[in-house]
Amino acid sequence: MTVDFSRLRALIVDDQMLVRTLVAQALRTMGFAPENLSQAVDGSFAKRTLEAKPIDIVLCDVQMEPMNGLDVLKDLRCGRTSNPPNLPFVFLSGHPEKSNIVIAAQLHADGFIIKPPKPVDMEKTLRLALTRPRPDIDPFSYYKVATGTAFDRHVFGDLVTQASLLLDE
Repeated sequence: MTVDFSRLRALIVDDQMLVRTLVAQALRTMGFAPENLSQAVDGSFAKRTLEAKPIDIVLCDVQMEPMNGLDVLKDLRCGRTSNPPNLPFVFLSGHPEKSNIVIAAQLHADGFIIKPPKPVDMEKTLRLALTRPRPDIDPFSYYKVATGTAFDRHVFGDLVTQASLLLDE
């Protein structure tokens, strides 16, 4: 299946300007229109962008403050943005720790690109993420996935308990 990148809207989330610039450049080379590329410096800005405009795919760093990439994906999967909860979501990370990869898998991330990103790896990962069948998302099932961050505990603390009770029935 072919992918027409020229019509897709991407959100690039990373706290390093150099990484955002390199990713944006690679996406433009793949055919993304410059006006369809949005950027965010951390998870909080990413969440605001996901509230403000439709996005077709997210490329997001894992390690950021105050809201990291795992928390952004959890918010998205739990239906806490105006974009669809099954939106394709690919992680960028210079620290591919096993615990982050496990949590990303539990949250149904669509890919994991090691930084610095190689354009050929990015294109392959994006094509796979955009062409695979989208899973049906039950937002309540993601409340139980613990990212282990203060943000996660603050936002989802009581909801995690409530969801656990509903899912255990």
